[in-house]
Amino acid sequence: MSIRLETKPAFSPIASGSTVSGTSHSMTTPTNVGRNDFMSIIIAVTGGVSLNTPAGWTRLNGASTTLAVFYRRGNPTSPTVVTSGSATTTSWVAGTIAIADDTVAPVMSTVSSGVSAAPDPPSLASGLGYREILYLACYVATAGTATQTAPPANYVHDVGFEVSAAGLTVSGARRSLHAQTEDAGAFTTTGSCTWQAFTIAFPGFDYLAAPYVAEGSLAVSFNQLDCDLVPTFPYKISTAQTLVLSDSRGAGFLFWTGTYGSATTEDVHERSSPAPIRTHLTLTNKDPLPGATAAPFGLSDTPDNVTTFGYSDLRYMDSFGDDGLALRSGSLKTWREGIWTGMTFALTSVARYTGATTYTAQKITTQ
Repeated sequence: MSIRLETKPAFSPIASGSTVSGTSHSMTTPTNVGRNDFMSIIIAVTGGVSLNTPAGWTRLNGASTTLAVFYRRGNPTSPTVVTSGSATTTSWVAGTIAIADDTVAPVMSTVSSGVSAAPDPPSLASGLGYREILYLACYVATAGTATQTAPPANYVHDVGFEVSAAGLTVSGARRSLHAQTEDAGAFTTTGSCTWQAFTIAFPGFDYLAAPYVAEGSLAVSFNQLDCDLVPTFPYKISTAQTLVLSDSRGAGFLFWTGTYGSATTEDVHERSSPAPIRTHLTLTNKDPLPGATAAPFGLSDTPDNVTTFGYSDLRYMDSFGDDGLALRSGSLKTWREGIWTGMTFALTSVARYTGATTYTAQKITTQ
């Protein structure tokens, strides 16, 4: 059994500005950027000229004379973008993406365009793996009334993530979730405008070599998890991190994710020699559970060890709920890993004259 530790990247718009009819465009970046932080700058251009890529920065979008998206890792500098050609006007927004995985580059979608009051970024298949991903849905407008009145559904528009000056608008919103593919949907603007829209994905940390769960310490229900981890986390646990359960058979990561409520660390031996450190975690699941998922096998007292496996110590209780309907609950032990909280499974008990009956796992405890 293993635990995967993740982080949730956090976006902060920190500066914006514009340059009217110039060939040199200076941008402001923050001074408190951490080693694992990204910086990004989104620039709208009046068009007709190309922009250079500042030293130490990387351009995410392809050649364009109306849009430029740059990013860099840590070590902040305030870049100056130089146009090759005649003077042009720019508007820009700069922001930081904290607690991101600085070993993996962000990914940008293609750029859509149109003339309307609903800039609509195209879908993005990030390919960043199963981890927390920060999506920035953005648009730039080069003509018309284009300030944002509503972000796409489930997105948050931060104060500062917009600039509208000199006939140019840069605006955006953010969403963080576990999904490799995202289609943000459309913005709503104050009026019709000529726009370009796109989405950027920034990956959170994905500690695949995270601690394992100490034997006999795991108890997980729909909304709470308690476990002991050995060794302790290689990085400080914070509320910006989530924990995701994974089983050791490589059957894929589970849907259960949680934010820690408390963590207690102790030495399990004297420190005169190297020894494990044990951390007890209590976590709360704040994410909605998915619909019922079928377990990869059933349980039976006459198992075939292919589609059904054995169990012991079956106990159950029959009762009636407040609605008058019959209710059966119980417990059992099994040695086969793979049934988890929220999964449905078929239970057969020939000894109790019970055919294959479907139940939902409410709580799992390892022993």
